[in-house]
Amino acid sequence: MNPLTLGDVSVTSVVERDGPWRAPEIMYPTCDKEIAIAHLKSMEPFIYDAAANKLVITLHCTDTAPHHPDRHLPRQGQRAAA
Repeated sequence: MNPLTLGDVSVTSVVERDGPWRAPEIMYPTCDKEIAIAHLKSMEPFIYDAAANKLVITLHCTDTAPHHPDRHLPRQGQRAAA
C-alpha cells in the first residue's frame, strides 16, 4: 500500500492481484498473434512472461478520501456500515 497525498486528498492503492494472468490472444482476440508475440518478446519481463505466454497484469483497489478527523463516518447520503 503506497498512499499518495494531493492537497487534502489521499489516494491509497492496494494491489489485489499481480503476475502473469492471461494470454495476449485472449485479452486482445482481434490482434494478430504473431505480431503481438514479436513485440511482447522485446519487452521487459514485468510486462510479458514469454515462458507462460501470459501478460503480467496488476489489479488495484483504490480508496480516495479527503483528510478529515471524522473520515470513518459515512459521507453525506451514505449509510453507516452495519
